[in-house]
Formats: sequence, structure tokens, C-alpha cells
Amino acid sequence: MVNNSNCSFEQARIKTKHPDNLDVGQYWALKVTTRYECIIPEKSFTNMNKRFPPTPFSENLIKITLSKELAPHYANHGKDTYVSYPNSWVRDVHFDFSNINENVKLFEPTYWPHYLIVEEKFAAELYQKCRMGMPRDYFWTMGFEDIYTNYNKMRNDAR
Repeated sequence: MVNNSNCSFEQARIKTKHPDNLDVGQYWALKVTTRYECIIPEKSFTNMNKRFPPTPFSENLIKITLSKELAPHYANHGKDTYVSYPNSWVRDVHFDFSNINENVKLFEPTYWPHYLIVEEKFAAELYQKCRMGMPRDYFWTMGFEDIYTNYNKMRNDAR
């Protein structure tokens, strides 16, 4: 299934233990390592302070110079710098998908960690595989508009 995504992964076997010593099978953790710089920071907005109008990602960029010990593991901009767009209170995000291979169905925006962009049909297939017939949500998808509001609505609906 993940091979159909046309992206690369890091993977690790997860050691699982059930409280009643039941066999839970083998599980794997996958980290998407395919990244594209595709967010348009001037057209993507966050609203961290509700008393003020939303501001573009370009004005809320997090940029940290890393130590020699951390740089090899976390630098994503040059040899020793970590850069990130805001990941909370996000309103709308705009993308330029023109430099992304059309066969790639799953990737992480370079400067927007914790979020994955997934092609809609692939997301539906992955959702069915993850559920394995069980009525639980293992992940959810949402659009690129009013992200903070939609995220909170989904969290509340899942209760």
C-alpha cells in the first residue's frame, strides 16, 4: 500500500504489548521523508492572536540556528538552520503544486512539519487499510481552508 504513494519512508518495527498479554500482531511506524517546498507563505495565514487580523506565514516564520549536535538531525534549511511555518491557529494555506511530481500521493511540506499532504483517493485507500473493518479513526483529512476551526470541530465530533 505505501509503495503506491510514490514517496519515501523511514520505518521501524514497534514493540507492542497488550495489558492482557493478547497477541496484537506486528505494527510498524512510518515517517514520510519526501518533502517539497510548496507553501506560498504570503498567501497562507495564521491567527495566533484573535484580537488582531490574521497574518501571513511569512511574518510568523520560526528560524533557529542549531548547535553542531542538533544540526545533523533537525536542520532543514542549510547545514545548521531549522525553519518552520506556524502549526497552530492556522487559517488558510495556499500551495504551489507545480514542482511536485504528479505521481506523488503523500508528502510533507518542507517547512510545515507535522502535516502531511495526501492525494484524496490514496487517503481513502489508506483509511480503509488502517481501519481493517474496525469503527475507529486512525487519521483524518481536511481541506486547506480555516484549518484551526475544522480541526477543533473534528476533535469535538470524535468525542
